Amino acid sequence: FRRAIPLDKGSLEKLVLCGAFDDLGGRNRHLQELGLEPKRELELLKAERELLGMYASRHPCSPFLPLVQSLQGGGESVAGELSGVQAMGNRWQGMLDTPEGLRSFEGTTGSFDGVKLVPGARLAFFGRASREGMFHVSWALPLGPTLLITPDPQNLQAIKSVLENEGGSKAAILLFGEAYHLLPQQFWVADAGKVQERFKAERIVYTWLDPWKENVP
Repeated sequence: FRRAIPLDKGSLEKLVLCGAFDDLGGRNRHLQELGLEPKRELELLKAERELLGMYASRHPCSPFLPLVQSLQGGGESVAGELSGVQAMGNRWQGMLDTPEGLRSFEGTTGSFDGVKLVPGARLAFFGRASREGMFHVSWALPLGPTLLITPDPQNLQAIKSVLENEGGSKAAILLFGEAYHLLPQQFWVADAGKVQERFKAERIVYTWLDPWKENVP
């Protein structure tokens, strides 16, 4: 495709990254044809957003939506990237860039325990939406690599023993059939490699929800 279009390499790279040639093949294939290093899928999405000002092909939070819906119970939820936030005393207000568009939100400091309110953070908020469209946050969850554990009654104590001193940033969830139980933050994963080794030794069944391959022990 490069020979057919009289553009310099930099311009071609930008066209590739914004998806202009997606019908002709994958973006990494085109980057390699230009002599450039391939990028991870999440990096390609971020480059797309930087060039277009929006996610056109896919939103980074979309793969997490089934998990978010399973955790919301009888309430409401919204998931997206934090695009802006400001503090007003013990309250926070901001905007979330969701797959459906921008959503405004507000909540108290305690509503955001366990998450970092920094631009670009992928977050899920649980609470309720007002008639005016403002989402009132009751609690929040970071949307990154998430440990999904299928426990056996006989190894619940072993699970506790492995995780109780972790206190990390990767959420841990117990799966009881169709019920999802989010563990307190003190049981979230800090050292994924160590946890995986101990789980295997204890024969604990687990998997990672890690659509963007960020969890590299």
